[in-house]
Amino acid sequence: MLKSIYRRIYTPNVQILVGPFTVIAVTAILFILVAKNGYLRINKQLNVLKTTRATERILESKINALKEINQNILDKSDITLINLPNKNSGILMFSQVKDLGVRSGIQINELETGNLKKLNDDISSIQIKVEGNSVDFASLINFLEGLNKVAPVANIGNVKVSTIDSGVLESVTEVNTFWSKLPTELPPLTQPIKLLTQEEEIMLSQISTNVLPNFATLNQEEPKDRENPFR
Repeated sequence: MLKSIYRRIYTPNVQILVGPFTVIAVTAILFILVAKNGYLRINKQLNVLKTTRATERILESKINALKEINQNILDKSDITLINLPNKNSGILMFSQVKDLGVRSGIQINELETGNLKKLNDDISSIQIKVEGNSVDFASLINFLEGLNKVAPVANIGNVKVSTIDSGVLESVTEVNTFWSKLPTELPPLTQPIKLLTQEEEIMLSQISTNVLPNFATLNQEEPKDRENPFR
């Protein structure tokens, strides 16, 4: 019975069509597989192309930004480093306090370092105790105001004032000065340049007016022969 049914279905005409249908089916399957693989490859290449073009635009913008950097910006970077050094700023503040005392008419009697604090992973501070004498309050006020306008940046803590002989004012001022680590890694080349915010630009303009410490400049001299003292 099965043979009769098979003979009815699998007629000579069907036998003739089996070959072409098989070829068509195999071709269709291969086409689908190849098309799918090709689509995935093309899509991958398109994504690579998009990433490459985006990186190219970022690099081009960085090159243009570097071309537009002028000397004023470089000068501000130096000023920023002086206002917030990468090492303990206590010595610089000692020098600034002494110079400011002379300009304000304050006699600096003693400078003493106090607590050293680590505010976070990058920024640290040190407290400096300033003991001095002044003949009037005006000189003391000028001195305290001047502390807020010197580099490195500082803020004033407690201030104690008392009167000693002949009406001379004796003051003890706590000054906190800061320093910060420099970045140890450059940002990735593919990362866009991060511009300063308006608040950061205002802050940079403010510290640019701070009084800088007096640095000694050594003049370069040509080498010369020296006499032998043992002759």
